[in-house]
Amino acid sequence: VEVDVSLVYPDAVTWAEIARVAGAVDSLIAGIGFVDQYRGKGIPDGHRSITLRARLQPVERTLTSDEAVAVANAIRAAERRECGAIER
Repeated sequence: VEVDVSLVYPDAVTWAEIARVAGAVDSLIAGIGFVDQYRGKGIPDGHRSITLRARLQPVERTLTSDEAVAVANAIRAAERRECGAIER
């Protein structure tokens, strides 16, 4: 199962930091990948929108959609708290 998360980050925040924070959110996360970056209309100066993809891999059972949404929401919260990300 894969979930995408898009947030707006200050330019000073590196991809390595974004991936580290997201990957540490939950043990279900098997990997974090870069999807897209956008700068332009609707994005504040000194910021860019980044979409990341979290690959979720439960070991012992099938993941529910509610669990996948909960992980995506936890990633958003961690990115806001630790990287200064904002919703687009």
